[in-house]
Amino acid sequence: MEKALKMLEAREAEALVIVKLDRLNRSVRDLDCLLEKYFSERFSLMSVGEQVDIRTAAGRLVLNVLMSVAQ
Repeated sequence: MEKALKMLEAREAEALVIVKLDRLNRSVRDLDCLLEKYFSERFSLMSVGEQVDIRTAAGRLVLNVLMSVAQ
């Protein structure tokens, strides 16, 4: 995870692709920090398992519900 985030910061990557959202982390608080720092506007977050578009209000709602269940 650290390597992936460093690649984003160095502009070596434009997005983070994950298999499932609950594999990213299992903490709503940590997810909020990741979203705010990396994925709010700067980079894309893509999940193969759940097709959630976090650029929309509805997508962020679904993301928060899924992460709350995973936590």
